[in-house]
Amino acid sequence: MVWFSRILNDTDQFVSGEYDLGDSSLSLLEVSNALARHDPIEPQDAPSAFRMPQGSKIKASRRDAFLTVGRLVLVSPKLRDVLIDFDMGKNQFFEVPVHHASRLNYPNHFILNVIEKKNSFLPEHSIGYRAGITISFEGDDSVQTFDGKYDSDVPVLSPKATEGVDMWCEAAIWNRIFFSERLKNAVEVEDLGRTSFRFAQSKSQ
Repeated sequence: MVWFSRILNDTDQFVSGEYDLGDSSLSLLEVSNALARHDPIEPQDAPSAFRMPQGSKIKASRRDAFLTVGRLVLVSPKLRDVLIDFDMGKNQFFEVPVHHASRLNYPNHFILNVIEKKNSFLPEHSIGYRAGITISFEGDDSVQTFDGKYDSDVPVLSPKATEGVDMWCEAAIWNRIFFSERLKNAVEVEDLGRTSFRFAQSKSQ
């Protein structure tokens, strides 16, 4: 069984702030575009800090995983420790300090970059998807992408979705993150990020 998250569309619970790029050779737009495309980035090009303005806050129910500017996902150190106990493949975690204008005390978090991809999505059997743009991932051929409707899509995957890494994106769907059942269960047992990930079950063909 495979589960998926709509956190990349979770703009209702968006945490406002801005990133320091430090010595990065990339702009924030270039960084966010790379992460949105699930492309790898070099550690020196990752943001160096996340700064929250007055009035911005991380809700207790979202403290372990939440969406920020540029559609970058931040995860807590506790959640990151759970994730890396599973097969993450080449997925990336970049540690960033979290600074708040009111000096609220938040621990360092990690930018989550899901670069592992599978090709198990079956658009002809899925519900709530419309064709998007055609893109070329690094090292891959061009791929027709699909956008899932907020809160109403049901992706159908082939059996090969259960093979390999425990967290990935589908090459044809860039606004969903997929989880193996064992990883999803571990996150729930640890009571981490459930309302942030808003897990939904996919179907298999």
